[in-house]
Amino acid sequence: MSAERPAAAAEGVARAAAAWPVAAPACDARDHCITCSDEGRPMRVLAGDADGVALCEAEDGERAEVLTGVVGGVAPGDVLLVHAGTALLRLSGEAGA
Repeated sequence: MSAERPAAAAEGVARAAAAWPVAAPACDARDHCITCSDEGRPMRVLAGDADGVALCEAEDGERAEVLTGVVGGVAPGDVLLVHAGTALLRLSGEAGA
């Protein structure tokens, strides 16, 4: 393979990269999913277990089992931002604010 062919390929990649928007818009929203735009819900932990699942309750009284692997161990009283049955971040509690 000639030295010109890799150089031409590299130039093509550089042109394509320059045309592509590199920077994503800043995301400062903490209350919704940046992937699908659905809103997360604050939920209070009622009970947790060692398997990374917690029983949580929303302000409206709805209860749900929530996967907690992303936020780590939880304790009753912790408040989590929950989306699609998964705790995305800890809003308050032992490791939270």
